[in-house]
Amino acid sequence: MNFVPGMLCKRRERGIEMFKKALVAIDGSEPSLKAVSTAKAMFKEGSIQSVTLINVIPFPKDLAEKTKIRISEKELRQSVETAAAEIMNKSLQAVGSDIEIEKITEFGPPAEVILQTAEKGDYDLIIMGNRGLNPLNRLLMGSVSSRVLSLAGCSVLIVKE
Repeated sequence: MNFVPGMLCKRRERGIEMFKKALVAIDGSEPSLKAVSTAKAMFKEGSIQSVTLINVIPFPKDLAEKTKIRISEKELRQSVETAAAEIMNKSLQAVGSDIEIEKITEFGPPAEVILQTAEKGDYDLIIMGNRGLNPLNRLLMGSVSSRVLSLAGCSVLIVKE
């Protein structure tokens, strides 16, 4: 793990450098699981006081109409929600049962939802993985982590793949 205890700090409380609330973005990828492990280590080390996992599902309202699959939007949404629950469970297993975790699953554009949640929830740290897009893909598609890093009103920790 690339996290070095005590290297990331915001304010000092009782002699320990710490953040109050960390929002950890998950998507089921290996980098997001590394972000979860980093949050767990930071929590146990005392660098953060609470951890919230957020899984954002990009789900356009007209997805059912755009796909050739004959499935209702309700059935499609239920299928996506099942997959989202599996991602959340996988991430919770990585954390273990010794840390109390808040869980959020939202639908929408990932970067925007992460940023809105961090602002509304008064989070002072966002932790997320980086998939390491090649320069062409980054230029054409952008990167959720790049967008969050450049627009967040709080500190952002990007855990490299």
